[in-house]
Amino acid sequence: MFKKTAFIRLLALTAAVFMTPAIVMAGQAPKIGYVVLQKIVFDSKAGKAGIAEIKSFQEARQKEISDKEQELLKAKKEFEAQQFTLTDDAKKIQAERIQEMEIKLKRLLEDSDRDLRKRRNQLLEKINRDVSRLIERFGKENGYSFLFQRESDAVLYVDPKLEVTDKIIALYDKSGSR
Repeated sequence: MFKKTAFIRLLALTAAVFMTPAIVMAGQAPKIGYVVLQKIVFDSKAGKAGIAEIKSFQEARQKEISDKEQELLKAKKEFEAQQFTLTDDAKKIQAERIQEMEIKLKRLLEDSDRDLRKRRNQLLEKINRDVSRLIERFGKENGYSFLFQRESDAVLYVDPKLEVTDKIIALYDKSGSR
């Protein structure tokens, strides 16, 4: 996925370099700008709302995990304290119960991690989908020849004056996307 994205970025940059002389020869100076997508995620209303939802989910899950860890710790301490007074069958039952609790805790950790990654990816995909259309519209309406993503590995330096991220965030916030 990363190689494909990097290749597409490099291809877009190469096209821009080769198309610029044609635009200049046609009597137009190319208008170029760039966008910082990460800034849109953290500074837009939709991004902030999504991050808050993810943080709330993460905190709730962390509390659930902490509660399960405390239950497991309590069960282990009780088992250690009772170990010399329990019959072999009772020891076996307690050990199995503790093992089951450990397995459930491990599953909860894995599920929480997977759910958190899924929520993050969904947020990023939604913002990317919404913003892509806005960037295209913004570029057309404002006469841009090229709008680049600043995070691209193919772009080594860009004059900060060319950044249009704040304008895109303003459009995105006005669009009411959540």
